[in-house]
Amino acid sequence: MKFPIIICHHNILTIARADYFNEIGLLDAANGKLEIGISSRGQAGFQWLVDADGLYYPLHWDGHVAPTLAQRLGLKRKREAYSFPQGAKITVGKMREILASVVDENTDLPHHDDLIKMLSPLDAATPITPKLMAQYLGE
Repeated sequence: MKFPIIICHHNILTIARADYFNEIGLLDAANGKLEIGISSRGQAGFQWLVDADGLYYPLHWDGHVAPTLAQRLGLKRKREAYSFPQGAKITVGKMREILASVVDENTDLPHHDDLIKMLSPLDAATPITPKLMAQYLGE
């Protein structure tokens, strides 16, 4: 998995650098595992990731991680676990389909609208490539 990545959680798109998970969780891309602190909403709500190479990772919620003593005392956040398969190449059409279910209401960070605008003129069969991702991510 190559950073930066696009994360969809609670229908909000976030662009995350490699250090994003240092304080809030643990990402083990080699083994397809993600562990994340639960937000004030009561769940992390992670849905999928797309990395800088344009590979798509659908996330499967594996449940809550058994709480530690510090978590039971409220000193640390409880955690959720996710698993995911190896990244798969996707096309612009598939990315549009994925984004159709996202209703990003975060106007301060308009990643959803920016991505839709970038994909609009492209043919549906066009693959999401590292070059396309670099253009979107401003790399």
